[in-house]
Amino acid sequence: MGISKKIYFTFLVLAVTGLSSCKQSRRPSKERFEEISRVIIPEGITVQKDEFYDMSPDYTIIYEVKIPQSDMTSLIKKIKRSGLYHITVPYKRKVSMYEVQIDNDDDGIWKQTETGYNFFKEDGKTQYSIDIDTTSMMFMAWEGYTGGLVLK
Repeated sequence: MGISKKIYFTFLVLAVTGLSSCKQSRRPSKERFEEISRVIIPEGITVQKDEFYDMSPDYTIIYEVKIPQSDMTSLIKKIKRSGLYHITVPYKRKVSMYEVQIDNDDDGIWKQTETGYNFFKEDGKTQYSIDIDTTSMMFMAWEGYTGGLVLK
């Protein structure tokens, strides 16, 4: 075997070994959205979608789960006790947390909508949004970071 073949073979072995030893470095979506929204997602869920899109330096996480009907009432109670729920926010239109005078605007805001509940938070260039549809029993969460160039 020639020297160039040995170098190629060594490089190939190192590359395969390095790639196979890589681990998932991001936190599970369930944990991320529980922490940010202060609501524990029930255990009996069915994950419909858990996707991560890396557009370095930007990223998007989409997390959708089906909530069992038996757990929906408990989830709604958790939302209302989270300390982030605001009954005074009008639900017939989307409302930015900046339109509402609240003490904890850095923590985000839960509000009721026509079809369930909505959570929204901005943390620098990271945005979080959660929609809970009480008719379809879906929990749909989105996280996005726009650290790149923002056009106005």
